[in-house]
Amino acid sequence: VLDDGAVTDYRFEVSGTYPPKEYVLQYRESDLHFVQRMMAEHGMWYYFDHSDSNHTMVIVDSNDAIAPLISSPLN
Repeated sequence: VLDDGAVTDYRFEVSGTYPPKEYVLQYRESDLHFVQRMMAEHGMWYYFDHSDSNHTMVIVDSNDAIAPLISSPLN
């Protein structure tokens, strides 16, 4: 779904192993809602890693996978 949609740059940083599903149905929901539902079933969520050249969707299943925030002064 991600490859067919608008998200072209993503990566998985998961600690668990997840077997493929034999059959999944997407009915009357957007691609975003479908992906969020599939991730939620396994306790996964995502954030975006922003850089000057692109924005990467990072899919995680553990708080340990989240990069620490870098503090910067506010103007």
